[in-house]
Amino acid sequence: MLTTSRSIGIVGAGPVALSLAEVLRRAGYATVVSSRTEHQTRDGETAVVSFTAAAEMDIVFFAVRHDASRELAERLRRLLRGKLVVDVDNAWLPGHYERAGLSSDLTEGQWMANLLPDSRVVRAFSHIDWNLFDRGLARPAYWGAGYAADDPESDAEIREILEKVGFVPVSAGSLAESAGVDVDGVLWSRLLPAAQTEAALRAR
Repeated sequence: MLTTSRSIGIVGAGPVALSLAEVLRRAGYATVVSSRTEHQTRDGETAVVSFTAAAEMDIVFFAVRHDASRELAERLRRLLRGKLVVDVDNAWLPGHYERAGLSSDLTEGQWMANLLPDSRVVRAFSHIDWNLFDRGLARPAYWGAGYAADDPESDAEIREILEKVGFVPVSAGSLAESAGVDVDGVLWSRLLPAAQTEAALRAR
């Protein structure tokens, strides 16, 4: 599969997007972030391109404020057809969860998959604080990262990406079963050793 031979575009250019871009680059991925205005980040290493340019990459991550997700997903839907889309968004700000219609019956991953029915949506990196993304590279094969996917191909691809950045992939199941990696889920804002990550998801 060798996902490192494929480019990654990140929809977003905030702390989450920039931290993801750094660890993905260090793992060997050609990665860009995006915003409404194209520019160069302060470190001089990350080119900030348009949302459209990011969506044209081979694999696309969503890492934006939740209240911007719907409009961007709908705008980019055609470009994302058939692609692996990694949903990192979280409705953690006051009112975002309710306005999106999220509930115990509709997980974040399902919500994104409904917006992008022709893409292969997976859920990953969502429960890890952005300033801890580099822990995997610092201590490979130790920290667990919960993820969710609905088909074997997507499952294998996101597992490979997680492993490339040093995490141990721990399946939360399908998108419908992925509440554990959402806001207020059992893994929310936690980074645990792999065995503890798996135990937490099993104990839901």
